[in-house]
Amino acid sequence: MTQHLLSFFNGLGMAGLLVVMVIEGLSIPFPSILVVPTYGYFSHPTLPEIMLMSFWMSITCTVFSFIPYMVSNKLEVKIKKRFSKKLQKGQRWFHKYGEWSILFSRLLGAGYISYVAGMSKISRWKYGLLTFIGVYPWAFILLFLGRLYKGNAEEISRLMGQYRWCILIGLFILAVGYGLFYTRRKSECLK
Repeated sequence: MTQHLLSFFNGLGMAGLLVVMVIEGLSIPFPSILVVPTYGYFSHPTLPEIMLMSFWMSITCTVFSFIPYMVSNKLEVKIKKRFSKKLQKGQRWFHKYGEWSILFSRLLGAGYISYVAGMSKISRWKYGLLTFIGVYPWAFILLFLGRLYKGNAEEISRLMGQYRWCILIGLFILAVGYGLFYTRRKSECLK
């Protein structure tokens, strides 16, 4: 089944890759972590091509992620009743890490953050920017690893799982450092 899925999307070329990102942006459960790396292998992209592909993947995912964002923004009460467990997890992240949780969640491929961000009434510009910034490295890494590991999606999935927490901790340290820098700079401006 997985092989047929991979063959189908790879047969579509770049359009297939963008369809995968539409699905990812719409927060539909889909094994994109298995599909995207195969593009990094079958299309034999150079480093600049991987950067460009990642850019278009990020734009596509960001644009289509506004659909669940807007739906949750309008139907907040009904969504909370229907998907309470995943949303509670997302809201805990959101309350703990604030708007940065959008970026962290996108790096982990957790699309349900679109719903949480929509219900939290985050500005569309911030949401779009943080989504793009979170999707770009995810897309780049998966394409690059696909090229490096010759499209072996299972090996890449295992590797990503092993280092997921290291990536999160690194991003958390960067976010805390930025927060401290911003707070310190702001307090110096007020003096």
